[in-house]
Amino acid sequence: MEGVTQYLLLVGLVLALLAGLAEVFMNSPHWLALLAVVQVIIGLLLGFYNLQPKETSTFFLASLAFLASYQLFLSAVSSLTALAPLWSFLGVFLQYMAFLVAPAMVVVGLRSLFEVLKD
Repeated sequence: MEGVTQYLLLVGLVLALLAGLAEVFMNSPHWLALLAVVQVIIGLLLGFYNLQPKETSTFFLASLAFLASYQLFLSAVSSLTALAPLWSFLGVFLQYMAFLVAPAMVVVGLRSLFEVLKD
């Protein structure tokens, strides 16, 4: 990864952690909506700056695995009501990480399609 994308990913990770904490302690939907928009913008930037052509398939595999598994994981642990605040935090954190990963995946996918069509 380039230096810029490492910082963007780190900022996205910190914002996802803040969103999880805000959900548990503040319950502020307006602030969380703003964070979601920022995460999507960072995800788009990651998609534009992130990958070399040889890294595309690895990125897609990791992104698909994350996007498919986080919802299944949350469904599996949601029945454990004793740790409800932890699951609330984890759910929002993973959702905001998805806000970061999905736009990057769309951009990289479009770039890959254009590369394939160009040849």
